[in-house]
Amino acid sequence: MKATWNNVNIAESDETIVVEGNHYFPPETINKDYFQESSGGIVASMVEEDLLVTVIPGMIMLFIGLALILNGLMFTLPRKQLREHAEEAQAQKTLDLNMKTA
Repeated sequence: MKATWNNVNIAESDETIVVEGNHYFPPETINKDYFQESSGGIVASMVEEDLLVTVIPGMIMLFIGLALILNGLMFTLPRKQLREHAEEAQAQKTLDLNMKTA
């Protein structure tokens, strides 16, 4: 899976996790030339050690880790209450484990 912006590959991974149709890229697979760490007061609600980044203005939408980038701003996604055996619940657990070991 590739995430492309203005014909530039800004994220690529064969290991994306799909939750509700959205691809989540592991933080180490983003092109850090187009991202910078956030110095703001963003708090991730899903995993304490999420990579928090911002992207240059003009980005339409990209899911990275557990956050959504929309129009150049990053927002963390709130945890949903999922049924224990739902496919999304298993994907969410996998995301949590991947983020904790990254």
